[in-house]
Amino acid sequence: MRVLFWYSSSLLVCTVVVFASTGCKRNTEPEPARGPDATAVVGARCTDLARAKSPSNEAYRPLIAYVFRDKQFDPRRFDKLTNGQKTLWATLEIDGEVNNGGFNQYFFNTNGQRVDLAIAGFQAFGAKEKQMLATRARDMWKTDRERLSKVRTQGTIQAFMESYKGEPYKQLDDAWFKLGDEETDAYVGAHPSEFCIH
Repeated sequence: MRVLFWYSSSLLVCTVVVFASTGCKRNTEPEPARGPDATAVVGARCTDLARAKSPSNEAYRPLIAYVFRDKQFDPRRFDKLTNGQKTLWATLEIDGEVNNGGFNQYFFNTNGQRVDLAIAGFQAFGAKEKQMLATRARDMWKTDRERLSKVRTQGTIQAFMESYKGEPYKQLDDAWFKLGDEETDAYVGAHPSEFCIH
């Protein structure tokens, strides 16, 4: 079971709510060839990033179509992204999940798989408040992991909704909701070669 409203700040990308999906298109393009010196295999064009109102969203959009195969996250394709693209993915993934359903939803859906990468990304992007909040949430989750695992095992919407009782992440969620994406956009705009196809 996966409960997710995929949202990246101001960019609505795809909605997936418990076994159903709307708006995700399967990428039917063939796998790009990669050599030992390859850079980005997929991504926005650098000129598009330079003109974008939100460079981070512009850089992220093509990654979704590439990494999601048959409406599922494909770790092999994720591994083919550049380090900058992986970091951007992790930061926008946590941002989208938390903005939609709080840290409870983020850890329920991702099992914290890329939380450390997101924290490192926020540090690199200069988003110190998001870095601090994500770090605190990760530390709380380490003791909360078993509870969310049991909820996931139940596999029902009711169990997921009941997982919000006591709102263990509420203070962190409320602080996160007040933050924007200015640092991430500024970083992506200033370092487009880490995120785009030349």
